[in-house]
Parts: sequence; C-alpha cells; structure tokens
Amino acid sequence: MRLTWERHGEFSSYTLLAPGPSPQPFSAPAAGLLPGEWLGAIPGRTIVAAHAELLPSAGDGADAAAVAGYFDGNVPVGALVGDGAGAALTDFRIHEDGHVRFVIQDRGLTPRQSGRMLQRLFEIEAYRVMALLALPIARRLAPRIVDVERALGALAPDAGA
Repeated sequence: MRLTWERHGEFSSYTLLAPGPSPQPFSAPAAGLLPGEWLGAIPGRTIVAAHAELLPSAGDGADAAAVAGYFDGNVPVGALVGDGAGAALTDFRIHEDGHVRFVIQDRGLTPRQSGRMLQRLFEIEAYRVMALLALPIARRLAPRIVDVERALGALAPDAGA
C-alpha cells in the first residue's frame, strides 16, 4: 500500500493506493490495510471519502452499462479522459460505506495517466463538496438577501436607468 498526504490551504487529503485488482470492485478498500484506529486518530472532520477502482474497459466508449452494478442501482455518469485512453464514471452518491465511488475504465492509460486521473478526480470531488458546504447557509439567508435587494432598490430607484 502507498499513502500520500497532501496539505491544502483548506484541508488535508490522504490517498491510499493498494496494488492489484480487488476480488470484487469496492469490496476491499485500501483503508482496510491501515492499522486499526489510524483514520479515527487524524484530527478534524472527514469532509469527503471516496473509493476508486481502475478496471479494464468493456468497449470503445464510457460504457456506463458495464459498470452500473458497482453503483447500487444508481445511474452512473462519466466521460472519456486522457484523450480517450480511459473513462471516468461516478454516481455522485455516498454509499452505505460512507464513500462516493469512482470507476476508471482503462482503455490504454499509462500508469502515470491513471495516477494523475485518480488525483484529479479526488481533488474535483473534494472541492465540489467544499463548495456545497455553504449551500444550507445560502438557502437560509436567501429571503433576507431578497429583502435587502428590494430595500436597496427603493433607496436608489434610478440607479439602473
């Protein structure tokens, strides 16, 4: 197993890579190779937890049907990546194990491309979730913002003309 720790301005990320194929995709997460309570001892909150599997491609495109079973009945979405050397798919859902899932279909990815794609997907997911953290606050404040905008408009009725 390989562990990578990166410190970002807003958070830290830990990426665990386990060599070789899983017996069944998503059945043997790399985190299971860590000592007992190691993850629980990390300070702070877990904002994003994700599992990814690199699988051989079943066809010429981003074949969602070939990997649909790995997403618990949810519809996966994805795209070709690396100039068509691979496909990345997810369902944007948190599964029973508390992780979002990614499948990367290998259509000729080099090991370097696979690693870079995995890193990018995890970073995109982390920043997507970080951006959504403010959504409940924005929804709660939306009526107040409308009131402020109306009051501002009443104070300066000709400002838009």
